[in-house]
Amino acid sequence: MKRYSVLLFDLDGTLTDPESGLIKSFVYALDHMGVDYGDPSSLKRYIGPALYTEWKRDYGFNEEEVTRALAYFREYFAPYGWCDNRMFDGIPEMLDACRADGRKIALATAKPEVFARKILDMFRLTEKFDFIAGAVDEKIRDKKWEVIDYVLTQFPDVPRSEFLMVGDRVYDAEGAEKCGIDSLGVLWGQGSAQEIAEAPFLSSVDSVSDLPAAVRALEEK
Repeated sequence: MKRYSVLLFDLDGTLTDPESGLIKSFVYALDHMGVDYGDPSSLKRYIGPALYTEWKRDYGFNEEEVTRALAYFREYFAPYGWCDNRMFDGIPEMLDACRADGRKIALATAKPEVFARKILDMFRLTEKFDFIAGAVDEKIRDKKWEVIDYVLTQFPDVPRSEFLMVGDRVYDAEGAEKCGIDSLGVLWGQGSAQEIAEAPFLSSVDSVSDLPAAVRALEEK
């Protein structure tokens, strides 16, 4: 029977809902750049992927412009945006249940690690993780597969078949696939049911409380 001994969790949209703080940070930055982005709710699509890549492509920013846009983003996010966040109900209990099944728990987020750690500390989740990894900045280890690959190197004695990435966006599934590990999609985050269904997740789970059982079900397939 398959065994997942290490679970890698995404942060935004999987453990916490960062939408309010991130949308305000996006609006602050793009307003300063004079970008016509339409309805602010449309900016939800930037929750998850690397902003440097997405904004450069979508708004035609050159190197100087995207650097300035990200500086504006940090100008709001650093003091205000990161803590305008909420934890999904049942997350501590779910992580405890996964650990009770004998699994190690790691964080693999494309969010800058310094803010990821602040968020985990704010919700008193830090002690539940065996390893925490995020982006170094907007250009270094900012892609999801790079973060996942970095986490894998921290468990050198664990074969890749024993890792499972848990996330809410296509980037989590594609990053896991690129790194040669399995993935499980969650349906309470930013990714739509269609996005989760079309991404290369092995399966999906509807609720936080059902996640430990969903992992065990994957092992029995």
